[in-house]
Amino acid sequence: NGFNANGTMANRNNFGMLVGFQESHDEQRTNYEAQWDYNGNSIDFATRMERAKINAAFFLMSPGPKMIWQFGELGYDVSIEQGGRTSKKPLHWEYYDVPARKGLYDTYASLISFRKENPEFFKAEAEFSWKANSSAHPVKSITCSASGKTFHVYGNFGASAQTVEIPEGTWKNYLDNSNVAESVTLKEGEYILIKNF
Repeated sequence: NGFNANGTMANRNNFGMLVGFQESHDEQRTNYEAQWDYNGNSIDFATRMERAKINAAFFLMSPGPKMIWQFGELGYDVSIEQGGRTSKKPLHWEYYDVPARKGLYDTYASLISFRKENPEFFKAEAEFSWKANSSAHPVKSITCSASGKTFHVYGNFGASAQTVEIPEGTWKNYLDNSNVAESVTLKEGEYILIKNF
């Protein structure tokens, strides 16, 4: 996967060489699968769209070029098997009119803007690490530093609210540019992207 056990880049020579993706033409849609938990119980639509935002944050804030499969930014949830695995799938332009789907779309747009505004974070010279390999702790994180600037992403992948201790320093929430306190409570499926610039 390109990372050491401690979450740092293992081979910087390969940095950014692989295209990252959450889904492709060969795989079931992540938002189709997200309709059920591990026990087969249904997950409500609003929760699924919020969880898709946290997935987008960790996907788009990690190194390398990204592929977003058709309508993934709107939470496309039509099964790959509908009409046969290789059949044409319906285009749901009306998804843009659904507030929860439009919210997911806006999250993708905001995160992509962050990448475009701060390309130094996504180059081989950046110091990138993540903590996502402990199933015992539901809060996962990304840290990246470059050119004297740093950002962190914290995401609550658990089923209840979690409090995150913020590192010392002056931090701003990227989404609204508000100051961030010493700790932040994240609801189930919620993330925060903070920056010190």
